[in-house]
Amino acid sequence: MQITFINNDGGGLASELSTDAEDPKNQITPDMTVRELFEKQIGGNPKNYTIRLNGLPVPPRAFVEDGDTVQMTEREVSPDTKLESGDRVSVSPSKVSGG
Repeated sequence: MQITFINNDGGGLASELSTDAEDPKNQITPDMTVRELFEKQIGGNPKNYTIRLNGLPVPPRAFVEDGDTVQMTEREVSPDTKLESGDRVSVSPSKVSGG
C-alpha cells in the first residue's frame, strides 16, 4: 500500500509513504488511520491544522475524546478513517505564526 503525504507545515514537501518503505519515517501500516498518520508525522494538537484526505477536510472537531459520538457515512473522512492505497493526505497549519 502506498499513499502521498503532503506536509504544508514548513516546506510543503510531498512524501510517498508505504507499507514496505525502508525508512521507518516513511512506513505506514495496512490499517493505519488518519489520526495515527497525523500523530506519527506531525504530532501536536490536530485542531491547529487543516487535514484533508483526498481533498475532503477531516473536521477538527472530529478529533474527539472517548465517549463522544461521530456519525459516518460511506467514505466520509474522520480521524479514524483507514487509509487506502492511493490516498492523498495533506496537513496545513490553521494559523501561520508571524503572519
